[in-house]
Amino acid sequence: MIKYNLRQPKKKILSKRSNSYIRGLNTLVSVTQIRDDELAEAIDIQLIEDGKIQFPRDGQAYYGNSNGSKVTGIYNFYKSDGTRKLLRTTGTALQVYNSSTGDFDAVSGKTFTTSLNTEGKMAYDKLYLTNGTDNLSYYDGTNVVVWTGISAPTSPTCTRTGGSTGSFTFSYKVTAVTAIGETEPTAAATATCNQATLSATVYMTVGWTASTSAIGYNIYGRKDGSWYFIKYVEGQATVSYADTGVDTPYELLIPPSANYTAGVKGKYIEVYKESLFVFGDPAYPSRLYYSGGGDKINDFSAANGGGFIDISTNDGQYGTGMIPFKNSLIIFKDHSVYQFSFTTAGAPSVTQITAAIGCKAPRSIVLVENDVFFSSDNGVYTIGNESGFAIDVLRTNELSARVRSVFQSMAPARIGNVAAVYAKTANLNIVVFAYTPAGGTYNSKALVYDRERTAWYEWTNIQANCWVTHTGTDGVQHVLYGDDNSGYVKEILTGDDDFGSAISASVKLKSESYQTLTNYKTAKDTSVVLRQPTGSVNLSVIVDGVTEEFSSNINTVSPSINLGHYLMGYWMPGESYGTGAVTSSDDIVLKTKKNLNLLGKSFGLALNNGSSGATFVLLEHEITAKPRSPRFRDSEDLIS
Repeated sequence: MIKYNLRQPKKKILSKRSNSYIRGLNTLVSVTQIRDDELAEAIDIQLIEDGKIQFPRDGQAYYGNSNGSKVTGIYNFYKSDGTRKLLRTTGTALQVYNSSTGDFDAVSGKTFTTSLNTEGKMAYDKLYLTNGTDNLSYYDGTNVVVWTGISAPTSPTCTRTGGSTGSFTFSYKVTAVTAIGETEPTAAATATCNQATLSATVYMTVGWTASTSAIGYNIYGRKDGSWYFIKYVEGQATVSYADTGVDTPYELLIPPSANYTAGVKGKYIEVYKESLFVFGDPAYPSRLYYSGGGDKINDFSAANGGGFIDISTNDGQYGTGMIPFKNSLIIFKDHSVYQFSFTTAGAPSVTQITAAIGCKAPRSIVLVENDVFFSSDNGVYTIGNESGFAIDVLRTNELSARVRSVFQSMAPARIGNVAAVYAKTANLNIVVFAYTPAGGTYNSKALVYDRERTAWYEWTNIQANCWVTHTGTDGVQHVLYGDDNSGYVKEILTGDDDFGSAISASVKLKSESYQTLTNYKTAKDTSVVLRQPTGSVNLSVIVDGVTEEFSSNINTVSPSINLGHYLMGYWMPGESYGTGAVTSSDDIVLKTKKNLNLLGKSFGLALNNGSSGATFVLLEHEITAKPRSPRFRDSEDLIS
């Protein structure tokens, strides 16, 4: 029997709700392909709790007054007697922070080569400083102390006693020693003998002309072409040494290539096993210098436990930094990573961790609890102990795959200037990587890794060239950076504005396709749940990932909805929707735009807090839609 006027089945409502964005930014895939708990854009926000979004991020403030055009280094000076100071370098000067005036006052004692990034490291109540051009120096709490170099000994001689001329050649070189290092060696002095070994009756006497202000001399020998450290002889006036074969050459120590009595040179400095390590000598870019330990902390001469080791000198690479990690010192080159340690006998030992990746940015190397983070030329990597391997085996892993496109957008010539800090406060556990965007000439943006949520997001207006976490005498911790484009030191994670100006934050949420991109839908309603909103909040609906089809200030969309309504989880049928402003008195606010009636294959939301700097926390959002006929197509979809 034919039936007429049958009720058509009601089309089901498609609904997608998200209440956690814990994985943060993902630029690796398109906006329709990211996960429900990821973001297509995340600018100047912070993730809190279980993945809620705070608009905007915490603010910034000036820490002291401006001086100079760029801060090239920033350092803590913590003495064992409790003295605490903040220092920095800018231009040609080291400066100390004056908490009474807010100024950075110049420290006397040394004029540094201008505008060079300068690294510092505390050891035995001294702040040692190096910049790759100037000799090593230190700040003692009052002045910068430098060393005066001396000249190498001259006129070396080698005289045989006993035996006779023969086919065995003995050869020696001599360096003059000071409390900081040793000179370059003399030319080789040689003599022949008819026997291969020396004794008390057949021996070689090495002579030289004394060096003014030396405290002693190092003797290297004994085979021609193989000069190894044999003996230190004490006294400025000492001008000879008799080699009777008793002293065994130490084959890990060879004569230095240059004069280091005024201090070694290098771009990077660290303390490991109570010794200073200096790396990145422009003349020897693969050379790692180390000092003696304890009271010989600044003595790099072979006689007092110092020396150097060259790390793969012929690989075409250069040193880019180092950091102590557990029981070793991690050494970075631009395309490889090494592990340095001392053997039980005290000999230097180097093993390669990886030849596949290296560090391009020296100031990106940062210790993050049980791992080391660093920036390569294509992303952020970590070094740590790999699960399933022996505890002393280190592995590298990429951390930044989801934001790799951001690294590709950095200014190529400035990749080496990425600067990082690990900031751990009561509410945050983040690593901030400041960088220069394409077309820029200084660091002005940052990628932020939220360690607790393993999430990324982006910050703007972060002009960090160098970082330090400083705790003053008041016990308050400050996360500070030296500005890459001004003479200011600035503090992050303080207040809710940047130097008195509002922070504009924005996010783009996943574009929801309701499990298929081949079927059209009509977007009906969209809702957002906010906590403690103040100010003007803007919302946009993005159709098919690119087209903004609806945009409005949320204040004009709907009134505040009470807490009980929010706890029901979604708007109830028959609820009245009018107009009303978002106010700070509303702890939890639901806002809904009904009857969007937008046609598309996917729909996403974008929110920002406007130029006035509204503040709120995004707790949840929802978009509902009705499916169109599976055969429905827009005219532009059809193939003729």
